Amino acid sequence: MTPVVVGDNFIIQGENSPFGVHHWIPLQLQAGISYAAHGLFSTEVIVHPGSPADLGFSTSYTLYTREFFISLRDSQGQLVPGKTSGRDFAFSTPNKGVYYLDVVGPYPGFGPDDSLIETAKINFASYQDDYVDNTATKGQMAKPAVQAVTVKGSVEVDGDHDWFKVSLDAGKQVLFSVKPTNTSPASLEHPVIHLYDSTGKVLSTGDDSQQISFTATKSGNYYVDVSGWVSSISRNFGSDNGTYTLTATPKADDYGNTPLTAGSIDFGTTGEISGNIETKGDHDWVAVKLLAGRSYFFSLSGAGSAKPVAGQLNTVALALRDAKGVLIDQGEGAGGYTSKLVYMPEKSATYYLDASALKNTETGHYTLNELSYLDDAPNYVSNIKPLEPGVTLGGNIGYKGDHDFLSVKVEAGKAYQISISPIFVDYASYKVDLEVKLRDAAGALITTGNIVKKYESVLVDL
Repeated sequence: MTPVVVGDNFIIQGENSPFGVHHWIPLQLQAGISYAAHGLFSTEVIVHPGSPADLGFSTSYTLYTREFFISLRDSQGQLVPGKTSGRDFAFSTPNKGVYYLDVVGPYPGFGPDDSLIETAKINFASYQDDYVDNTATKGQMAKPAVQAVTVKGSVEVDGDHDWFKVSLDAGKQVLFSVKPTNTSPASLEHPVIHLYDSTGKVLSTGDDSQQISFTATKSGNYYVDVSGWVSSISRNFGSDNGTYTLTATPKADDYGNTPLTAGSIDFGTTGEISGNIETKGDHDWVAVKLLAGRSYFFSLSGAGSAKPVAGQLNTVALALRDAKGVLIDQGEGAGGYTSKLVYMPEKSATYYLDASALKNTETGHYTLNELSYLDDAPNYVSNIKPLEPGVTLGGNIGYKGDHDFLSVKVEAGKAYQISISPIFVDYASYKVDLEVKLRDAAGALITTGNIVKKYESVLVDL
């Protein structure tokens, strides 16, 4: 098949085939040129007077149709990363040659004849683009080191993406935001923002599509991508092209979200630390040294109730990470107004408490408390003195998941009965279900009915 060139229209004939049939259209492309492909089925349904009121859009009509999707493949047939969209597709390539548009459809769920691909017409054209959508872009932002920096651009066609290179310092938080220029009708109504690393790998997508709070883990070049909102179901809720303003604002983050930028808390000086969630999506890491076999209780709180308090974080979320930043455990709390976490480490090391807002859109002040306490009995084999038969002992299940290993001396061939019951403090504590398991001297579970072979110590696991 002869490669399609700029200005051509090509037809995909309807066929009775299941969803997922792909059509590859060869294209002859030039380096650094931006192209757009726009497709329409042979039948369209226009519904008046406008879009559903609950979506809040003000367009004069809504276009409903069966859908197809377009991706870009290189000369070897490999998908070009990031180059996939609905039937409004814009792209550029850093190298010239033959590429393929991969067209698949229809989108399932529009009726009983979803398997019928109607005749589709796709127009292929080039356009004048201010900034291309890859790492070869000429778009640049100054480093947002001290004050905010701003650039302006335009999404010229539906599906267009503009990339801007920006240099970021490790450990420095930056807020990227994009807004329409408000020069209606030429402004971009629904801007979307993404962030990529130096290789073009996506790192983050904007909260509510229009802003990203980001702290780089290493210094270097990154890319901010601005585009219009292209509906995946082809309903024309408004303009997907127009002008915009992109801003990068440095933020004075009290604590970062990496081991290098974390704060710290020390039992020797204080068991409490305060901080702020300055931007939407902000996470504050606090380093803490924990000792093996010791129980720790952590509590994160903000306003502390459903009623918002000015300047206070309303809902909170607490997590614990290991020395490499890998998630270990997450806190619990009613309604998200407080978050509590209890943990007993198996080895002594530095860990990181991760404080954030449960609702990602909130900002405000929080307080983080920690308390170390000795458990009444460890949850592992230890050298505590074994109990003699006939002894009654009290204890405490201090937190969710707590186990008390109690050593008991037994004699081979003799029968023993072990009983346990809760101590009434209040109704809540009295109704807790308790479970007893028997372990050997090495800590391995002894199944019910096994006989102790010799006079030895065994462990009662509560």
